[in-house]
Amino acid sequence: MDENISMLDYIRTLWPDVPDYFGDTTNDTTLRKKLSVLGKVFENNETMIEQAFDEIFARSAYALLQRWEIFVGLNSQNGLPDANRQARILGKTRGSGTTTPALIQSVAEAYSNGEVQVIEYPAEYRFVVKFTGTRGIPPNLDDLKKTLQEIKQAHLVMDFAFTYTVWSEVKATTWGNLKNYTWNDVKTRSWS
Repeated sequence: MDENISMLDYIRTLWPDVPDYFGDTTNDTTLRKKLSVLGKVFENNETMIEQAFDEIFARSAYALLQRWEIFVGLNSQNGLPDANRQARILGKTRGSGTTTPALIQSVAEAYSNGEVQVIEYPAEYRFVVKFTGTRGIPPNLDDLKKTLQEIKQAHLVMDFAFTYTVWSEVKATTWGNLKNYTWNDVKTRSWS
């Protein structure tokens, strides 16, 4: 319900001839107080329903993250940011079944929130997870490594490749402008 509309105004939109039944309600303070309380109850219920709906999905859960972690068999990581915990849960849920390059890609994309390419080297018994949608090292790479170690076949070696800014992109700006950024910003920012 729009918070700018009082409960009485809201009732009038649903029931335009309400004054005909109750008379003039514009000066009835008792009715206004009761409707104000009722409006707050409805508003609180709406908020609680939205929050409960968010908790159903790991991507939007906050209050029930620990239960989600237990549900998928992860140790609770209360010290991690919520986004990292959500990514761990999503990675774990995606990481069940037969291990394929598509599965590894799906899990890695859940952790990095960007596109990932899995490059296989079958003759060398290894594969490379290349982060192409985000630049630099993803913030929760250690958790991704642990998850992939659990789902990959034991004999395969896993490597990672990261994407960084190339010098030809940096040419689009000046050295004077670059002094406003850290070296990590320069390496991971798009300059074109």
